Amino acid sequence: MKQPDFKICGITDPKNAQEVLALNPSIIGIIHYPKSPRHVTELEMASLFEVIPEGQQVALVTVNETSDTLQHLLTRFPFTHVQLHGDESEDLVHILKGICTVIEALPIKDLEDVHTASQYLHADLLLFDTKGPKPGGNGYAFDWSLLVHYDGPTPFMLSGGINSRLVDEIREFNHKRCVGIDLNSGFETSPGIKNADLIKDFLNDLSHELSNS
Repeated sequence: MKQPDFKICGITDPKNAQEVLALNPSIIGIIHYPKSPRHVTELEMASLFEVIPEGQQVALVTVNETSDTLQHLLTRFPFTHVQLHGDESEDLVHILKGICTVIEALPIKDLEDVHTASQYLHADLLLFDTKGPKPGGNGYAFDWSLLVHYDGPTPFMLSGGINSRLVDEIREFNHKRCVGIDLNSGFETSPGIKNADLIKDFLNDLSHELSNS
């Protein structure tokens, strides 16, 4: 894989957000889902956006949220993306595409899931995550070799259990539609608090490996 873009998801704290933003992520993700330990309320979003610079891409991450709430949050705050982890309707996806870039998270466990993903054409970007008991953030990786069978036209990011021990696997992964990686629980000191130094070391190691490959 060439040097990938990276998204850091599950930002919850303004001070920690500034540390993460110093690493120049392509996208950061703010989760609005009460069942998540990284849930951010509307009031907390306002505090986060006080430290997020203009021009930074930010994803609103949700699970089966109502259309009214999504449109309200996307109007109030300068989100550039919305990331959907539920079974949102095709009509809702089309409404949201008129407002921002839509990322659809698709859980992957087996070849059937990959074939389903290949036929999904509604979103602007896909996020291939680990299929598990939770809509996201299960904390372990799926079998990336399955993605050799992904032949859809929509670009995707890799997600699910990525951590600093997977540098070699990321370096060896290659797919023409893969545009980046999603970092979350594997780089935290506690839910929602990222270890910026660990992320920096990981990115440096990945960059070093790629420059020597």
